[in-house]
Amino acid sequence: MDSHETITLQLSEVLRQVADSINSQHNELYVTLHAHATWRSAIRTAGIVLGDVGGPFLLVPHGTSKTALQSASESYSRNSLALPIRTNVDLNTAELRLASDSGRKHRHKLARKMANMGFRWPTSCWFVQKDQRTQGPAPSQ
Repeated sequence: MDSHETITLQLSEVLRQVADSINSQHNELYVTLHAHATWRSAIRTAGIVLGDVGGPFLLVPHGTSKTALQSASESYSRNSLALPIRTNVDLNTAELRLASDSGRKHRHKLARKMANMGFRWPTSCWFVQKDQRTQGPAPSQ
């Protein structure tokens, strides 16, 4: 890990990540404070309680989940990026086939026709009304 990399975060986010790290590694530590303490006194007292306890941890951008970090580190450890793609086609010589102009025109015409039709109820389908199964046109609204 390059010790010269920097990241800019809100102070509250830094404190949250430090608290998460302490909680996961040293959840046996407690501190006693006045109920009406200041931020500075709380942080200073917590620092005194920590003493020499601590170690390096990684600050991550806000919103980066632990799951995303774990999956990223696992993918690097498995080196899944180096696996070849299996195919029966030679990708170097394969031709790129674009949609034909006539097919594109046909789909455009179909989409325009469907948009102009509007919504219609089906003419024959099953409906459940008052615990009876009936067949017929949809109920009018």
